Amino acid sequence: MPRPGGGRAPSALSPVVLGLVALGGGIGAVLRHALTLAVAGHSVAVILVINIVGSGVLGGLSARLARPDAPFWLRPVFGVGLLGGFTTFSSVMADAAAAGPAGGAVQILVQVVTCVPAAALGHGLVARGKPVGEGR
Repeated sequence: MPRPGGGRAPSALSPVVLGLVALGGGIGAVLRHALTLAVAGHSVAVILVINIVGSGVLGGLSARLARPDAPFWLRPVFGVGLLGGFTTFSSVMADAAAAGPAGGAVQILVQVVTCVPAAALGHGLVARGKPVGEGR
């Protein structure tokens, strides 16, 4: 994949990219863990907020990545790494399974009804904006 200024982005499996994903993922997981500890006893609500925020930021990131001047490292560091480690839809599925059919269905529905619009909002806000360096 060509990059602005010449050269090619590293392969998705290159040690550099894998290191960037690991770094971002570690930071995201630590942030999520810190938030769940800070609001002990409300894990389902905290995970919902984390997933809404993460979905919104990921939506914005996807709009930024669509620009031709997007640096190659944005996706592995922030998209796959940080936001992948920060959000946790697998925890939602485990909580939903433990809650039983009715409670689990509600938990999953709430995640979809809140996180999908958050991603769309984040994408829309960034897509409307101009790239850094351009006048308003």
